Amino acid sequence: MTRLIDLAKLGKPELESLIGRTLDEKEFESMLKVCEKYPAKVSEHILSLMKKYPEIAKQYLPNYSELERVVETEKPWKGRIETGIPGTERMYGSEMIVIASANCASNCRACIRRNYLGNSKEEIKPQDLGKLIEYIDKEKIKEVLITGGDPLMKPEYTLKIVDSLLKTNVKHIKIGTALPQKELRFLEIQ
Repeated sequence: MTRLIDLAKLGKPELESLIGRTLDEKEFESMLKVCEKYPAKVSEHILSLMKKYPEIAKQYLPNYSELERVVETEKPWKGRIETGIPGTERMYGSEMIVIASANCASNCRACIRRNYLGNSKEEIKPQDLGKLIEYIDKEKIKEVLITGGDPLMKPEYTLKIVDSLLKTNVKHIKIGTALPQKELRFLEIQ
């Protein structure tokens, strides 16, 4: 399992050491302010990349501009069709989103789902997989994106969802993950 480091719980010297650069006091204080509203957790591997590549650090370090963005709805997708199955969203006619995990290995600053990351009520429950299969067959869903959070935070459960989908008329199954390749070592598909 990937160990997450909560950037909001680090002191300024410790954070500076981990990311390999100096933060001025205003930048550090604004990062903490953002962390009051949005999580800022990263894996050890992401931290090592942040230290080497400032461009990667920008993707994960909180920035005060995040508080200036307006998020219109709790659910970011417009045109979403209710399925009646928690942890799913129907998109674009024959496409569907299945949320396998509400957690991520790192909190990207541009995430469109960050308002409800970590909220397990947004995940599809194992007892609802039968309803999902019935819905997919009835509605002739052809494409499913398994996402989250990051679905590979729960690899065994994600594979169970894939196995269930393989028994339907779905033609394309995508797994939306942002886990770095190094962190995917735990996943073996046979």
